[in-house]
Amino acid sequence: MKTKKVSEGYIWRFWAFMGEGYEIPAEILGLNLNNHASIEKLVNSFLKPELELENISWQYRCKESFRFAINFWTDYELKRSYDQTLAQLELPTQISIRDFYILVWNFLFDYESFLIEDKSLYEDIGPF
Repeated sequence: MKTKKVSEGYIWRFWAFMGEGYEIPAEILGLNLNNHASIEKLVNSFLKPELELENISWQYRCKESFRFAINFWTDYELKRSYDQTLAQLELPTQISIRDFYILVWNFLFDYESFLIEDKSLYEDIGPF
């Protein structure tokens, strides 16, 4: 069976939509990510439309990389990936970084399961 190729590069590029120098609407910039409704608005009004502009292959690899990150990355790696993009929104302080990723996943992918039962189905191709 063919493995699913994943990379931290897809996660970096996903968060880069909010990175320094990227034009973000004022109503998104003012969001407090400690509020679940704000995370939902961020995803549905900004991140999902940005993701959908990418080609379908890139979207698939980003999705599978996000799934892989939630399951296997440390909290440090999850936070580092977000912080490296110089995102213009502060991470929430009232939930863990993993819970933040899971909320983003749920809103992006309509509560599809993020669990991975067989890690051998994934190949980490490293950063790009």
